[in-house]
Amino acid sequence: MKSRRLHYISRITNLLIETNNPKMKVDEIATRLGITKKTIYNYFDSKQQLFECVLDSYLKSKIEETKENLNHYSNPISSLIYIGHSIGPVFRDCTPLYEQKIGVVKTNPMLNIFFQRRQDLVDIVKRIFIKGIREELFESDIDIEIACQVYLSGIETLYRPNGLLCSKKISSHQISQVLYYMLKGNCTRIGLSVLREKVDIKVIVD
Repeated sequence: MKSRRLHYISRITNLLIETNNPKMKVDEIATRLGITKKTIYNYFDSKQQLFECVLDSYLKSKIEETKENLNHYSNPISSLIYIGHSIGPVFRDCTPLYEQKIGVVKTNPMLNIFFQRRQDLVDIVKRIFIKGIREELFESDIDIEIACQVYLSGIETLYRPNGLLCSKKISSHQISQVLYYMLKGNCTRIGLSVLREKVDIKVIVD
């Protein structure tokens, strides 16, 4: 029962992300998956619960994937740039899910799910900043909590609908350039040199 439920969560997640249609009705979801509406409700009590499971599963899997891939980056600055590239599209794709309203609710449970999973990401970024301070890449007097929140909020804002990076046509290098300006204020002289090298920023001196 549990494995089939996870199977449908995965398929429905892929469907909603690929179609970019978080307002899709359960009937249409069932039709696209080649199953009946009754089958979906055998595993989920309501559309609200279904979408909560989809959002939580999507965020959890992407954050875990990002966490695992960070093992390939020993440098804190490279790690933060990677997070900007990998998590930005996740913010873009899941925003329509947690911003929609299903039925009559006084609170937004999906927004709560988003913030819970976002805190997992804050913890990861916080450890990276601490490592960067130890390696003298970031200033020792920065407020780590604020630095983490500002960095992630900046990424989230940039990838929102109508944000600077919401278009999938933006190049990887352009994204890195934006991340450069978001990180440079935290860097020591050594860190800034490393950041410029990683982002390939050309410094022109008159």
